Amino acid sequence: MTMNVNQKQSSTAQAVEVLKKGGVAVYPTETAYGLGADAANARAVERIFEIKGRAPAKSVLLLMKDVSMVKRYALVSAEELSLMKTYWPGALTIVLRVKPGMRPKLAQGVVAKDGSIAVRVSSNPVASALVKGLSKPLVSTSANRASGANTYSVAGVKKQLGASLRAARFPYYIYDAGAIPRRKVSTIVRLHKGGVEVLRRGEIIL
Repeated sequence: MTMNVNQKQSSTAQAVEVLKKGGVAVYPTETAYGLGADAANARAVERIFEIKGRAPAKSVLLLMKDVSMVKRYALVSAEELSLMKTYWPGALTIVLRVKPGMRPKLAQGVVAKDGSIAVRVSSNPVASALVKGLSKPLVSTSANRASGANTYSVAGVKKQLGASLRAARFPYYIYDAGAIPRRKVSTIVRLHKGGVEVLRRGEIIL
């Protein structure tokens, strides 16, 4: 049964329930509104790509509960751990090597072709609560069409994704946190040849 939810009293518990059922959720992050799903649920992740019109070859980043969760899924060096301690929770996404044994537990589209995953720990209380409630990594991609601009309100999300969500034959939840500050995207980095390589410049400047 499709459960399409958008109410004045938004609830992280209801959003988590939808995520656990293989649905998708729209929620605020520290940069913009995000669109997410259970990263271990292949069909749910496919739905994210369908809603956005995003090419399957482009991987999506993951929100993690904390560094301990990151270490369960990825190989973390001392240098990468130092970055995490300095900038997390916050708008820094770090590209790491997925642990071989964990790769099968993550859906296609989450792990890049080179065996890496992009992760961060969010400083937004709603996004953080969703990851904690799900107890698994949460896909976090901007809540807009693949060619569209970032969204900072539910009205903006509906303008770009409303038709796709209304046509959905699966549950979804829109967490309305009101208008959020317009910030840059998260900075994406990886450690490469002993240094920090910036793959995308964003909110945090290294």
